[in-house]
This record gives sequence, structure tokens and C-alpha cells, in this order.
Amino acid sequence: MSDILSKVMNSKVGRLAYDRGPTLMVVGGVVMLAGAGVHAVVKTPKFTRFVDREHDERQRYIALDDREAVSMSRKAVAKEAIRTYGPDVALAAAGAAAVLAGHGIIDDRLAKTVVAYKALDEAYRDLSEAYEDYRRRNGDESLGYEEVAEEEAVEGEAEPAEPRELKGISPYSRIFDEANINWTTSAFMNKNFLIQKQAELDNLLQARGYLFLNEVYEALGFKKTYEGRNVGWSLRLSPGKHVDFGLYEFDKVEKRMFMNCMEACVLLNFNVDGWIADELPHDALFLPGRNNVLSREID
Repeated sequence: MSDILSKVMNSKVGRLAYDRGPTLMVVGGVVMLAGAGVHAVVKTPKFTRFVDREHDERQRYIALDDREAVSMSRKAVAKEAIRTYGPDVALAAAGAAAVLAGHGIIDDRLAKTVVAYKALDEAYRDLSEAYEDYRRRNGDESLGYEEVAEEEAVEGEAEPAEPRELKGISPYSRIFDEANINWTTSAFMNKNFLIQKQAELDNLLQARGYLFLNEVYEALGFKKTYEGRNVGWSLRLSPGKHVDFGLYEFDKVEKRMFMNCMEACVLLNFNVDGWIADELPHDALFLPGRNNVLSREID
């Protein structure tokens, strides 16, 4: 049962419902309140005519001193009021409950967002202080970067600095953020989605013995690449290897924040073995999972 619920919640419909649920609850509650009010107004003239008719009958019964008939008339008015306005009251109560529940969820998420931003601000301040301390101790060198080419100064004018690349970031890494079709504003849903996909793709690797990077890109919602049709995981190259997105790199602040549902975006570092096409059977021209298309056909 829990597996079925997990699959439903991690589906596109489930993630959309979780993401937009509070807003839909508030909007739906307002619509129910408005509908109840309109329906009550429409029914009021008919109910008023019924009350006036019963009032006239009651006056006649009072003149005849028929107390039982007077009591029956009053009960008839009460029953008609319940029949006329009962559904409206119930609908209005449900609408009010939906508005309050949706508002409560939104407030709770806002409070968590504030906490997350406070933690992020503190982490950024700590990083800035560490960076300034590093610069004071080691000169004006950049922290966490390495030069890919030296600057060549031209006499009389200054050359722009050459591009730098981050340490520890693979060219196959991807950022899971709002640009991805499977991303939502809920950090909890994003974390569960990535953990589930990592387990599914690892099971595929263990069962088949190889896995292409393009398969991972496709499963997560990223565009395929030409390199992804030849790069991936192979148990022939690395027996006992498992698919890892780098979610559990807890030495990195951003990974801890993501796994603690304090950040909705994350950088995915795939632990690929590298070029695996040559390690696969040569008689398999079209391999399951391999995108056998020309590079110009890949975005």
C-alpha cells in the first residue's frame, strides 16, 4: 500500500496536486462559499412565500384555539427552513474549512521557507567569512576554482581573464531546478522523486549489467546528449557499482539542505564509469537504452 501511495505521490499528477493543493483548496472554498450564498438568495423568495402562507394559517388556528394545528404549522416552517437552507449551510461550512485548511498549509510552507532562507543566509555568511580569511592568508587567489589557462598580458592593455571551471564538477552533471519538467516547488517531493529514480535506475543497472547516461537524463527529465549514448555505468568495468546522483554528499552544505527539505534545487553529480560502449557486446547494434541517432538529432 505504501509503495502504491509513494508512486502516486511521485507521479506528475501527484506532485502537481501536492504543489498546487493549498491554492486549489482556498479557491475551491471561496467558490463553495459564494455558491452557498447565491443558492440561499435564490431559494429565499420561495421560502418567504411559504412562511407567509403558514403565518396566515397559524392566525386562523389561533382564532379557533387549535393549539395542535398551531404547533404543526411551526414545525412545518422549521422543516422547510432546514430543507431549504441546510445544504447551503453545509456547503458554506465545507468551504470555510477548505479555506482555513489551505491557508494553514500555505502558512506552514511559508514558515519553513523562512527558516530555510535563514539557514541559507547563515551558510552564505559563513562561506563569505571563510573565503575572506582564505584570501587574507593566501593572497588574492580564488577559492574553489582552478585556472584552465594562464593570463597573457599584452603590453599597453589588459587581457580579460580566461574562463575557470569548478573543481569536482563533472561535465555530465546537471542542475535539478525549475527548468526541469519534473521539478516542483516542494523540496520534499523533489527529494522523493530523485531518490526513487536513483533506486529504479540502479535496479536496471544491476539487472542488465550496464546503463547509459542518456537513460538517466531521460528518466529525470533532462535533454539527451551525444556523449550520453556512449557514457554510463558498466558492471564489467566496475563490479558491484551502484548508480549514485551525489545526493548523500553531506560534506556539502547545499546537499544537506536539499536532503533536509530546506532547498528545492540540487546539483546532481552522476558517478559514471565513463565510456562504456566498447565494453558491451559488439554484435548488439541497437542496445536497449542506447540512443542510436546522429549527434545533430540530439538537442
